[in-house]
Amino acid sequence: MLPSFQPMLAFPAAPFDSDDHLFEVKWDGIRALAYLDGKTKLISRQNRDLSPRYPELEGIHRRFGDKAVVDGEIVCFVDGKPSFYWLQRRNLRGAATYPAVYIVFDLLYYGNKDVCQLPLIERKGLLQRSLDPGENVALSGFILARGIDYYRAAKDHGLEGIMAKDIESPYLSGRRSRSWLKIKVRQVINSAIGGYLTTNGALKSLLLGAKDVDGLRYIGAVGSGFTEGERMDLAQRLAKLSIPSPVLLDVPLDVAQRARWTEPELTCRVEYLELTPEGLLRHATYKGLTHAPCDPLPRR
Repeated sequence: MLPSFQPMLAFPAAPFDSDDHLFEVKWDGIRALAYLDGKTKLISRQNRDLSPRYPELEGIHRRFGDKAVVDGEIVCFVDGKPSFYWLQRRNLRGAATYPAVYIVFDLLYYGNKDVCQLPLIERKGLLQRSLDPGENVALSGFILARGIDYYRAAKDHGLEGIMAKDIESPYLSGRRSRSWLKIKVRQVINSAIGGYLTTNGALKSLLLGAKDVDGLRYIGAVGSGFTEGERMDLAQRLAKLSIPSPVLLDVPLDVAQRARWTEPELTCRVEYLELTPEGLLRHATYKGLTHAPCDPLPRR
């Protein structure tokens, strides 16, 4: 019987170079440990068995030379890039339309040996020798030292970000460690505020718009990044700008039914990860009001 592990976790960081680190893609998917011993069992960070959801990954164990426990990410590729949006929706469209791929990036156990205490660079070498990649399982590549260039390349290719890992570090099951650092690529937009949502009378999120040929088009909502003081200040400002109908175009019905509309006189700076296929901001974070003009509609 294979031993049980928990995923090792990382701290956030800014891009950097280091001869003591390797750098690899931060895959935009679902983290899962794979237990491989005559069958494949995929276990999430919340200790849920994900195997039934991804039948195309049932043969990962056949790609290894011996029984193993590995760490990796379940991803869905669209136009050559991992897409968490479509990974979430694959069950609606069918696995044949958006098949999952398991990207392996660490080895915890192999044969009859726990290898967590080996330096990361040695675990990577053993993993490369042990895995025979196939259609639904791949090895995560990496580079050494040049983290800033790698980050820029990830940004240019529209990826979520990169990971920086100390090449001498052990695998610390269930622990968050500064030996692993996550460096996210974030986009920035100056967006007009055209309305807001409330919960229990308090401001919950801002409804955002960007310039289009026909006016201000809705690009989503932002509900994180505020201090309590900012929430109160925004609520007071927006109450004075109240109007009966929206200036934002194409607001989804479920949002419009709950919205309070405002004149788009305030502009805020927002960070976001990427755009959804509908053109909405994903993982948006409020970064404050700005006097800069509203930006044009971002393009995917």
